[in-house]
Amino acid sequence: MQAHKVRFPGSQVELRLLFEADEIDKIYAKVFQELSERGGIRGFRPGKAPPKIIRRNYDEEIIQQMTWMELIQEYYEDIIEEKGLEPVEDPVFPDLEGLRLAENTPLVFTISLTVRPIPEIRQYKGIHIFKPSTEVTEEDIDDELAKLQRQAGEEVKPDRDDVREGDLVTATVTLTPAGADEALSEGDEHFEIGSGRYTPPIDTEMIGKKIGDTVVVEHTYPEDHDDPELAGKQVVFSATIIGILELKLPEINDEFAADQGDFANLDDLKATLHEQVATGLRESADTEAENNALTAISANTTVDLPESLVAGAASRSLAQFEDNLAREKLTIEAFAEIAQMSEDSIKANETARAAASLKLSLIIEEIRRTEEIEIDDEDFDAAVAEFAGGIGAGEDFVRRSLAVQEGFEEQLRERALRDKTIRFILDNCEIEEVPRDEYEKIKEREREKLLELAAAGNEAEAQPDEAGE
Repeated sequence: MQAHKVRFPGSQVELRLLFEADEIDKIYAKVFQELSERGGIRGFRPGKAPPKIIRRNYDEEIIQQMTWMELIQEYYEDIIEEKGLEPVEDPVFPDLEGLRLAENTPLVFTISLTVRPIPEIRQYKGIHIFKPSTEVTEEDIDDELAKLQRQAGEEVKPDRDDVREGDLVTATVTLTPAGADEALSEGDEHFEIGSGRYTPPIDTEMIGKKIGDTVVVEHTYPEDHDDPELAGKQVVFSATIIGILELKLPEINDEFAADQGDFANLDDLKATLHEQVATGLRESADTEAENNALTAISANTTVDLPESLVAGAASRSLAQFEDNLAREKLTIEAFAEIAQMSEDSIKANETARAAASLKLSLIIEEIRRTEEIEIDDEDFDAAVAEFAGGIGAGEDFVRRSLAVQEGFEEQLRERALRDKTIRFILDNCEIEEVPRDEYEKIKEREREKLLELAAAGNEAEAQPDEAGE
């Protein structure tokens, strides 16, 4: 038997197989022997009826179908293993009616496969990445105190009519494409003036304005904005002020600290806030480092994703999204209207996310295989402890669940394996800690570099890769 492998774009493979006549005859012989051993042929004991007698007792089509199934069963798995292929979907076999399957006759046919893509990772060790500083500053503590102060504040109507920083303003906001007459959306929104939460910063434009005044701000969305309908578009925001409240803030002192919980004084509260901020900064920095490492490796990788895999993953993701909306008593149509997005845009976003997630999963798995990373009992115990902590349950409860929930242990082991592989990746990165006030600018600069790198890697078009062995 000769097997010729040809690769096509989309991780498609054709196996072109040639069987010599004697190989086909051996398969026919096995089928005749199996039918003979079934017995029931008059004048012959089981296993003794010759092929010409069997042909008289069985329809030729049945014999041919059995021979075809026996041929596939005999050779298919060995061919797949020999060629190093991992099918991700059922193979497509030719229609038996179109084949010349007969004794004393060679047979040629083609099997079509969708196989597991093999990522071409150009680099995953020694990658230089950045993460924000974890140093806690006095400003951090002051910010936390200010949050607590605002939470304890009392909303009151001011004895003035102009908007000032820190006010709580209600405004009717419309969003209109530049040059258009019809607004995309209109509704009342609440603003905390000077909070820095809004893009564009329409809240700061309200400072000094009065009830009934309207502020107008033009804004151009970036080309990579989440909503394709707004990406790269210029729009006009219009906000008419309809209400102003100010926040009467308590003084920050020992009495204020005591009101926040079991704190002896203000210094005691500050110490607790310092510990909380430090923990949050470490977790945030670790998350940023992980995301930056995986993003950099992904940009250094090309992978030929099968359309069917992406479509399947996107469909599952969209179904989960719709289930989540249903719990909130929302439909995808209603969400699209609230988010000012079309349903097609939502589906396109899910497809893009599915493709990115599949690519990343394949990358992590390929690194795991290359480095032969495995988990031991200690790794699994750590995964159990982490999962228990995440759901607020005891480890004993999780271990009992492992015994009764089908597939749970396998999922937890896969999670532990993924986490260990990511730790390996981070251990082999060059991580530079930078000041937090500079991090976002550095991150954006690196993102642009990676986009260029990814685009350059994707320029090479997939070519058929013939490998006859």
